[in-house]
Amino acid sequence: MLIHSTGYYGMFLLPILILFFLGLFNIVEEKKKEYYLILFAFILTPLPLTMVGSVYRASRLMPYIPLVIFIATLGIKRILDWRYTYW
Repeated sequence: MLIHSTGYYGMFLLPILILFFLGLFNIVEEKKKEYYLILFAFILTPLPLTMVGSVYRASRLMPYIPLVIFIATLGIKRILDWRYTYW
């Protein structure tokens, strides 16, 4: 049983996934140090969570939210850049 979960849905909506992958593409393509720091933090965030015995608490994933939103915002930036480049 998951404590602090939404029950039927995950913590993020499906459109965020599309924007997230576009943001990851933007990070790899632009090659800025600040973006790599965010990606590094995203990769290292689950390490402290593995040291705790309780794995069924969705509230432990809360540190992911700002990182995912930042990367998804880069995906929105990517869409806007395409819009102004090709239209």
